[in-house]
Amino acid sequence: MNYSRDERAIIWLDSFAELTREQKLRIIKAAKTPAAAVERFSDIADSLAREIDPQTLAEMKKSLSLGGAERAADELGENGIVPLTCMTDGFPENLLQIPDPPLMLYLKGNVGLLGSLKFTIVGSRRTLPAILSRAEEFARVLTQNGVTVVTGIAEGIESSVITGALPSGRIISILPGGFGPVTNRSLTR
Repeated sequence: MNYSRDERAIIWLDSFAELTREQKLRIIKAAKTPAAAVERFSDIADSLAREIDPQTLAEMKKSLSLGGAERAADELGENGIVPLTCMTDGFPENLLQIPDPPLMLYLKGNVGLLGSLKFTIVGSRRTLPAILSRAEEFARVLTQNGVTVVTGIAEGIESSVITGALPSGRIISILPGGFGPVTNRSLTR
């Protein structure tokens, strides 16, 4: 995927998990654009020293000196992960309408499902077997009729929903911790 300089800058900024969303936005605002935040980082770094940990600032400078802003998206792609910034075509419009939209989404699998009709199902981890069975069947029927199901990946209702939707492939699972360690590992294979 070809990314603009602004998109690559957002992907690079988001690669620093130690930074809060607000800190990332302040960096962009200080430079006026995401691309300028990368290009002028050494100029604005001093003004950021009061609010960003010195070790993180040092890591960011080092990353830039090694071409990190150019490589961040490519490295994700090499792992089958598609980074989607809030500036990228295809970023869900409804997410841009919320008060604090995410700067990034990280996708793996059928990215085209983002543009489909979706229905979200979430629920309790501890649920009666009869309810789990109904959730699985509900997800199966929805997906057989062209609806993409969106859910988490926790045990309980969400696991049942995934099991019901998986045969159709019309499932989007939200991983709150990203693609790192997952608690319900059996559903991520």
